[in-house]
Amino acid sequence: MGKIQVEVDEIILGAVHSTYQLVLKEINGNRRLPIIIGVPEAQSIALAIEGKSLKRPNTHDLFLFLGKKFEISMKETFINRFEDGVFYAEIILEHNGITQVIDSRTSDGVALAIRFGSPIYVDERVLAETGTVHYRSDFDEPGRVEEPFEPPTQKTFKDELHKLSLSELERLLQEALDMEDYFRAATIRDEIARRK
Repeated sequence: MGKIQVEVDEIILGAVHSTYQLVLKEINGNRRLPIIIGVPEAQSIALAIEGKSLKRPNTHDLFLFLGKKFEISMKETFINRFEDGVFYAEIILEHNGITQVIDSRTSDGVALAIRFGSPIYVDERVLAETGTVHYRSDFDEPGRVEEPFEPPTQKTFKDELHKLSLSELERLLQEALDMEDYFRAATIRDEIARRK
C-alpha cells in the first residue's frame, strides 16, 4: 500500500447546490483528486489556507488550540479508502511518544492538516481509482495565483459593507460569528480593520 502526498489545489463551486469541490493535487505528479464537501467545510479549509483568524475559533481551530495546549502533534492525514462514493480518512496523532490513529471525515482531516502544518497523503489505489490526470497546456499561466475562495454572493456583500457605519458593521460581525458564517465574519472584520 503506497502513500502519495497531496496538497490543496483549489476549492470550486460544486455542481450540486450547497456543495463545493475540494481538489487535491499530487505533489510529485500530475494527478488531481476531486472531493465533494459542504459549505462549512469549504469555508474552514479556505480560512486555514488564507491564514485568517476570527474572534471566536471554529471547530478545527479549537482542535488545534487543544492539541497545542496538551502537546498533541498531528503527524498526517491519510485518505485511505473510497467506498460507495465516499472518501474515508484517518488522522495520525502523537502524544508523549504514543501514536493514535483516529477515523476522520476527509474534509476535517484536510482542514486540520493545514492548521497543524502536517502532510496529507492518499492511498495509491484510491488515487488510481478516483483521481484525474491534469496536463499543463499552453493556456495555463505559470505561477498564476488563484483568486481567494469566496462564496458566490461574497463580492456583492463586500460592496454593501462600504455603505454601513462602524457600529452596524460591529453588529453584523457578531451576528455572522453567532451563525458561524466565518467567511462573512472575515469579510466584515476586514472592512472594520480597513477603517481603523
